[in-house]
Amino acid sequence: MDDAVDNRPTLAIPVFNRVGMIGECMRSATDQSAVRVIVIDNQSDDGTWNRIEELRGDRIEALRNPANIGLFPNLNRCLTLATGPWVTILCSDDRLPPGTAEAFSRGFDAAPNAAVISGRGRFIDERGRLIGIFAQHLPAGEHPAGGDLILAWLLESGGNPLNCPSGMAFRGAAVTKETSFTLDLPLTADFEYALRLLRHGSLLVLDRPTTEMVRHPGQMSQRLIATWGVVFLRENLRILRRHGPLSKAVRGRGSRAVIATLAAFAAWLGMRALCRHGWRPCRGFLSVALRAKAPLGLKAAAALRLVVTRLLPAWRMRNLAATVGR
Repeated sequence: MDDAVDNRPTLAIPVFNRVGMIGECMRSATDQSAVRVIVIDNQSDDGTWNRIEELRGDRIEALRNPANIGLFPNLNRCLTLATGPWVTILCSDDRLPPGTAEAFSRGFDAAPNAAVISGRGRFIDERGRLIGIFAQHLPAGEHPAGGDLILAWLLESGGNPLNCPSGMAFRGAAVTKETSFTLDLPLTADFEYALRLLRHGSLLVLDRPTTEMVRHPGQMSQRLIATWGVVFLRENLRILRRHGPLSKAVRGRGSRAVIATLAAFAAWLGMRALCRHGWRPCRGFLSVALRAKAPLGLKAAAALRLVVTRLLPAWRMRNLAATVGR
């Protein structure tokens, strides 16, 4: 990142085939103040590029890749082109609530050691109506570098407590040290990237919405997890193996306990798939749960922790935060 080029924070929007949604996304970016907005089209073929050119105006830089380079390589191009004190990668089917950029800037000013800021998330439908919330369990405030609390939550619940990339901001100084998303985790590379950034600074959690995620049939994350659910579990295991040795939250568990936790999460996802979609999509999850190489007692204990965590998330997160913070 080259601060001499443009010292404003960067909102980078990677896009592919979002002709019906890119307009609202761009509007939510240009409604923010004192930011640089870049849109990088990944060779859309549904009219998205024409729509971008219609709407770009004076505040938006629009670029088009000469060929479709894939999702995470395009996100990496966003990081390469970003300038200024921080960057947010705004997914093209998401929106930024008013005042989000100002909140990010104030947050980094108030927490000079913070490498990542994450806020709360709102699920909305295509008409803009609120239908749910996410990323609501992390306690507001600054948490130590290293990502211990994040990994502890992953071990308890199988889930990621951070916001999606649209709802996070990455400090430019940390991005210069961790310059790209990994390409070997097609479902969880954004989560793994945030963990790498947390090696270089603390996590600041804002108790306010910093993104609106539109639920729609073509949503990438939901489609991939539904199709590649078992891959998703295996990626979580790889993340724990990759980052766990650096975290006191994971070191004390042992490898078999980690595997047992993910087996319990697989069973949870399997039961949810059974309720929503029937037996066929459930089989892969249950196969992972049964075949995981961990003692039955560890699996049962992990399943109990997961149920308690899912039923009482706020209470469990407070306890984890107190334990990890010691």
